Amino acid sequence: MTPARQGFTLIEMVIVLVLIGILAVFAMPDLSAAAIRGQIKESGPLIDVAKQGVVRGYGALGKFPADNVEAGIPEPTKLVGKYVARIDVKDGAVNVTWGNSVNSSIKDKVLTLRPAYVDGQPTVPIAWVCAAAPIPKGMILTGADATDMPTKYVPLECQARAAAP
Repeated sequence: MTPARQGFTLIEMVIVLVLIGILAVFAMPDLSAAAIRGQIKESGPLIDVAKQGVVRGYGALGKFPADNVEAGIPEPTKLVGKYVARIDVKDGAVNVTWGNSVNSSIKDKVLTLRPAYVDGQPTVPIAWVCAAAPIPKGMILTGADATDMPTKYVPLECQARAAAP
């Protein structure tokens, strides 16, 4: 009679570890995209500086600022952060170029936020439209969308959505 086996053999443990590794590799792209979107969200306060400058410029000039100077914010290469390499204002649109410590998948890519407004109603707050997000009904969008980052990394609220049936 042979004694009863207890536990796993070394080869069984190796097989289990290999299977866990394979499953982890398949899960990584989803985790990576979420981490990148988190880096974008974390840069929100810096992006808000540019957005506030555009709003102030619109109020003072009666038109959207053409550049950072008209918006009253630092020059593009001085408006930087942990994940942001520069922020350019162009005809009211805020173009964020990613760099520094950002994930390499979006390094040197641009995400654009454009102001939407109600024509002739300066007291109506400006709505910000990110990348391919839909324009709010009854509002006019200004500035060009220079977004060139892959859609899977763009924050979910910035992605175009199909119209509801």
